[in-house]
Amino acid sequence: MQNFTWDSERDNTEDDDASTYLSIGDLMSGLLMFFVLLFITALAQIDEPKRVVIGNVIGEMKSNNINVKVNPETGDISIQESILFAQGST
Repeated sequence: MQNFTWDSERDNTEDDDASTYLSIGDLMSGLLMFFVLLFITALAQIDEPKRVVIGNVIGEMKSNNINVKVNPETGDISIQESILFAQGST
């Protein structure tokens, strides 16, 4: 008959490894959340200057009596007139 002994040192090492991996996993999850929030903040800041530029372009065109149409979803500006200079001025 074999004598089975309990190896408590080996069991403690496995528990320590498991808790270490769990801690590293929690750290990585926290870092991922931080970078996701940083990315979302950067995207929000990029969108605002684009709206300002589009608004300035539209304002300048309307002040020069140029009829423009703006797609609010994409920001595309379409000039409604086909000729933007006086005839014979070229």
